[in-house]
Amino acid sequence: MPDITRTNQGSVTDDLARELVQIARAGLAPLVLAQRHHEFPTAFGLSRVKDAGSDPQAMAGELIQMIVEGARLVEGKGLSAMTVALFGVEIRYRDLSYERRRGMARAIWDPEEVRQDESWTRRVLPKITSALAATLFKINSTWESGALSPSASFALGTGSLQDQRYSSGLDRISFRAETWLTGRGQRPYQTDWTYCDRATRVGIDSYRLFRRATTTLRVEPVSDNVKSVEPRGTDANGFTIWLATFDHPLAVGEEIEWCTRTVYDGSQLNQVEEAEWLAISVSHSGSVGPIERGEFVAHFDTRFPVRGAVSFKTPKGSLPDLLGPTDELAIARDGTGRVLFRDLLAWSTYGLFWWPTQSIDN
Repeated sequence: MPDITRTNQGSVTDDLARELVQIARAGLAPLVLAQRHHEFPTAFGLSRVKDAGSDPQAMAGELIQMIVEGARLVEGKGLSAMTVALFGVEIRYRDLSYERRRGMARAIWDPEEVRQDESWTRRVLPKITSALAATLFKINSTWESGALSPSASFALGTGSLQDQRYSSGLDRISFRAETWLTGRGQRPYQTDWTYCDRATRVGIDSYRLFRRATTTLRVEPVSDNVKSVEPRGTDANGFTIWLATFDHPLAVGEEIEWCTRTVYDGSQLNQVEEAEWLAISVSHSGSVGPIERGEFVAHFDTRFPVRGAVSFKTPKGSLPDLLGPTDELAIARDGTGRVLFRDLLAWSTYGLFWWPTQSIDN
């Protein structure tokens, strides 16, 4: 892979823009991009992509995540919308052909279909790929520096946190998530997340947590080694960011087990959705290997038995669809359901999934 940090930025941006045209044609499919990764040396040479490990499919997954983030961050509402459409950023559009996605993007530019198609290809398509290429380099620069800016977006799964091991300097060894649910909708009123991490850089003293902005009331320390948890605004994907600060800077190789509690907005507790879940999306295992152990515990409200519950593993970003293996979850008489996962791999989401009672007659 080329060392893009040592290349003229204008030239390398042009190179990436040209590669993005072919990536759009290929579609955001990890297997396809992995098989063709030699055709995209600039894209696969991005530091964040290389940090995903040596497996081309894991690298392709990271590149796809960067494109998803970047498309939404492209400046200009219309240009961003065309970028999202052209690359099929939304999961439900991933399987569409390039011509369908191209047609959606062109329709945003010319909804009345009065302008020539050649004009879109000649003028608008280069703007889309150039803007996305420049945005990807900004995201990559943020990744390399480990800095968090108000405009930065990160790899968020449809779950309760992002695995930030590379940007935070912590290697995740294991975790435990325990949630308490209430009401007919079996909505959480609080969830405790316990992590066991190992420091990979000297002086690490904090960790960024991401929570659903629409339901989270606050995040607070539980273990004594968490000195504080402070809000740090909202990211581009609508997740609130919380900075957990430890009671001392960590030495390289030092292990820490720490816990925080997410407290949810009480106004949400009686709402009944089709399904609910507690999950973690693994962004990286790469060169450091999988997360060794992950446990989920749910305390269901026994007044309203759920219609069903399963443990699951599904491709990252696919929730609420369960596209991987599931196992029926046994719920104890006291309403407790638990599941243990081992060797959690990158680009997968793991957790518990349940279907609340819908009918008031049940």
